[in-house]
Amino acid sequence: MMMQMMKRMGVWGMITAVSLLAVTLGLTLLANAAPNGEVEPLVVSAAPDPVQRGELLTYTVTVTNNTTNTQRITLTSDLPTSTLLQDWSPEAEVVIEMGTETAVRAISETFGLSATLQITYTVFISDEASIAIENVTTLETEDQTVTETLSVTLIEEDPIVYLPFILVNQCSSDQNEPNNDPAQAGMRDPLPQNMPLTASFCGDDDDDWYQIVVDASREIEIDLTVDDAQDLDLFLYESTGNGFNIIGSSNFAGFGTDERIELMVTAGTYYIRVFPFMAGADDSVTYQLRWTQP
Repeated sequence: MMMQMMKRMGVWGMITAVSLLAVTLGLTLLANAAPNGEVEPLVVSAAPDPVQRGELLTYTVTVTNNTTNTQRITLTSDLPTSTLLQDWSPEAEVVIEMGTETAVRAISETFGLSATLQITYTVFISDEASIAIENVTTLETEDQTVTETLSVTLIEEDPIVYLPFILVNQCSSDQNEPNNDPAQAGMRDPLPQNMPLTASFCGDDDDDWYQIVVDASREIEIDLTVDDAQDLDLFLYESTGNGFNIIGSSNFAGFGTDERIELMVTAGTYYIRVFPFMAGADDSVTYQLRWTQP
């Protein structure tokens, strides 16, 4: 009888010990189990920082799954204002709204435990960029939404100070100098119409250019009265944006021969050129120039 009781207690004790061991193991496993935490960290970086206008700026966005769940995530990184997207990693796609690229996005349908998703993209910093280049990146999961804002410093270049360009007249006999090319002529006031201008040459290789402005489509007349001791030629040019084209000319042969151009033109700016047919003109050779819009 006693033996049977001891046997029964022994069995009971074994059951109790096994139960306690199971409870202890269960608590230990529960304590060591990975929590159903957040998908993090969300890390956003950019280089170079600081950056200058006209340079390229590369963003790197990284997210790691620290949860026990496999889930769907959406990672969206907005393009900073006043930047132009240049390149992006294969994992990403470009978000276009109203015909404008606005963000870079990556989606993972099965983002498992300890998985990592990383995207990179490069933008060009335009001249309109402000002092702080700000980027907002958003992570969306089934359980949470995380937003990260990153600011990159823009280096402000020293402002360019444009000094006025001063035309220096090295020819005392002609107050219209220097006017040896269209650029110098363009820096002077346009030649008034119907007001005779008396001028001379400054050196034997001098060309004289004058700017005129025509206010409407009409015929214009340009008259050059020449000194008896010189053969001068008269040309009219228009600007093409890349250079100048001759649209009218008068180059009669002979000393003291006056020149005249009559031409229909549209409204715009034109350039008159007066130059000697033969080298040797100096400041003793004078001429008179006049143009009109009849």
